[in-house]
Amino acid sequence: MLGLPSTARILVFSEPADMRRGFDGLSAMVMAAGEAPYSGDMYVFLSRRRDRAKILTHQRDGMVLGCKRLERGTSCGNLA
Repeated sequence: MLGLPSTARILVFSEPADMRRGFDGLSAMVMAAGEAPYSGDMYVFLSRRRDRAKILTHQRDGMVLGCKRLERGTSCGNLA
């Protein structure tokens, strides 16, 4: 479970991300967008087909990267 402070933002990237990227690659995307990956905000990345999602955030003890495969019948079309 990810605990976020009440001041944390959730930012969804509208451009598809390469789901092979890990901590460093996704952090680089965050920095290229002018954001700070160590701010405690939550960054959501979607695959081109929008059937996979990765979530990157920083907690006190380090970076957290979660991933999820979205099953048939679910949609992320309204997230971007």
